[in-house]
Amino acid sequence: MKVQKTIELIKRSYGQPILFHRLHCHLAYILGKSNPLHEVLDDWSRMLIFSATRNRGQNQGLEGKILSFLKEIRPPMNDKETRLKLWIVLYYMRSRSPSQANHLVIFELVSNFMGDSAFVDGLILSILCGVITCSNFGLERNKKLRNDTIVYLLEVIKGKSLDGLNRAIALPCYIDHGIEPPSLRDLSIGNDVQTLIVLENVCFYAKYSKSVEFVKRIVPDKVSFVDCLKRFISRSFCVDKREDSECTIADGVIESFSILDDIRKAYKEARDKKKFVSKIIEFTMELDK
Repeated sequence: MKVQKTIELIKRSYGQPILFHRLHCHLAYILGKSNPLHEVLDDWSRMLIFSATRNRGQNQGLEGKILSFLKEIRPPMNDKETRLKLWIVLYYMRSRSPSQANHLVIFELVSNFMGDSAFVDGLILSILCGVITCSNFGLERNKKLRNDTIVYLLEVIKGKSLDGLNRAIALPCYIDHGIEPPSLRDLSIGNDVQTLIVLENVCFYAKYSKSVEFVKRIVPDKVSFVDCLKRFISRSFCVDKREDSECTIADGVIESFSILDDIRKAYKEARDKKKFVSKIIEFTMELDK
């Protein structure tokens, strides 16, 4: 009963990634005591259970449905339920071992879903990083994700407008390829969690990268960054909680701007475009009162 109730709550956490993640962690905890997979009939509930447990079996049938679903919902996505299902797919993909991760699903995610939101970007990058860097940790490579495909995906990532944190998360993907990663030179540096994540990824990239020149070109040249890097290497870097603003579940709600695509479509179809724009402006001005 607890498993089913938690799954139902997860399915209602529309637009709230923090709440979704906390419920998913709770699902993983209670699944450690029982695994009612045989009692679950619908694919999305099964996928949630797979995503919260260690599953090393082949799921070709389920992953075929995932690929079809992703092709059907290619952005722009117009409703919160579709976006929630995308999160479930991403958590499922994160649970797969690097050698078993479906290469076609990875290709679809990077090619067509990067740029949806910082939350989705981070999940996609973590999946790709795990597959690319697994051999550095002694794990079996994904033989179906060919080198030329990885090069293409890295170019796709570089062409996206990622936030600073996700640009840092993307760094490990570039260690074995002669492609300059996205620049981090505009990042704000401090004694915060974001800087800690940046430092971890910069050091990993610097250790395994084939090009020292790329490292020099992409990192910030600020004195504050050099100071933080020295403290990180000497293991004296500490996160100052006063610099990290408190985050609530309400702060983690992802705003949906899919309606803008509908407005753009309506504008193109409008006979009198000036009148259409005038009505939109009048409507938005009324909202601010």
